[in-house]
Amino acid sequence: MKRYIKSSESIYASSFNRAISHMNHEQCGFITAFREYDSDGNPLSINEKRRRNKQLEADIRASGLTFIKASGGFIENKGTDLETRVSEDTFCVINNRFPSEKFIKLMVYWCRKYEQDSVLITTPVPERSKNGQPLTDKPINIIGEYYTKDETVDMKFDNATVQDAEEYFTNIHGKDFVLSSTEMVETKWQDIHSAAGRVHGYRDFADLYPDL
Repeated sequence: MKRYIKSSESIYASSFNRAISHMNHEQCGFITAFREYDSDGNPLSINEKRRRNKQLEADIRASGLTFIKASGGFIENKGTDLETRVSEDTFCVINNRFPSEKFIKLMVYWCRKYEQDSVLITTPVPERSKNGQPLTDKPINIIGEYYTKDETVDMKFDNATVQDAEEYFTNIHGKDFVLSSTEMVETKWQDIHSAAGRVHGYRDFADLYPDL
């Protein structure tokens, strides 16, 4: 199911709250295929950058995970007469299908595939009952972790927020984005917290990604 959120002041609060809600309840990964240069140090064209992002989007769709396509962009040829603002997308991938460690493996795999230095993953830490269900609507804490392509945590911080994710891409990737102007592609939500749900998630992951 696809949901569109228009970019306007009147709906900013509701869409921002939607982003907060996902970070409060589900593990999220923030990733882009945007890159200034290829592996040989050659500048990438705008068309190539967009092609890479479309390929990443296709990979996310194939995973069956829900995601938000967040509007953003960057300044090309900054400080010159050719300075132009270029629109690009950043993806907030919401883990509604796989066990936590498998979701991280998948995000790190995409990080390597698209030659990114790191990927931001946020994980809510709620109080849970014995059957794995959250006891409250609010987590005790939201942990933000920057995973490198080697699957090591380069940086970690507490009380992660939507603003942290936006700041991360602005500072690390040189690309700004806001979760207030988004397209949300929603897939079937599966129980990934109970024992039975995790078994189902492990099986799905093994079927899709036998080499990870």
